[in-house]
Amino acid sequence: MRFITNNKQIECVRNVPTGDGESTRDCVVVSFDDNQNIIPAHVEACLTVPENKILLGWLKERALLTKKLENESVEETVLDALPALLSRAQDALIRSNTLDLELHRKLKSSLQEFDNKLNLFHPLTNGSPLVMNKMQEEEVLKEKLNNIRDNL
Repeated sequence: MRFITNNKQIECVRNVPTGDGESTRDCVVVSFDDNQNIIPAHVEACLTVPENKILLGWLKERALLTKKLENESVEETVLDALPALLSRAQDALIRSNTLDLELHRKLKSSLQEFDNKLNLFHPLTNGSPLVMNKMQEEEVLKEKLNNIRDNL
């Protein structure tokens, strides 16, 4: 069971076998408003007991992440989201056949400038990152990007 935010809804996605019995596909079992912090009754009725426990943990983690994002500056959120975005950008480069010359120059220049500023940055501290065990990395990134969008 996975939980995905999509169009202001939380979709409960179950992996089910296809008709041939040899492969599986994702199936949205039920969805509900993404502003909920508890499991609505109609959702609880559609999920198994273990799935409801997983969803409860997911909702708790999402609430903790939301509180963290509300208490940090947009600059902190941008920096926090950057490693995941860079990872996605690396994946995009691997899958791309070509790259626009001007975009290549802008990327190289921006990354070099960022690296220079990063090397000069002091003081460095040991923070206490919020550990996410239930939420998928892509859902955490969505929450961070939504927070950035809402604060621009």
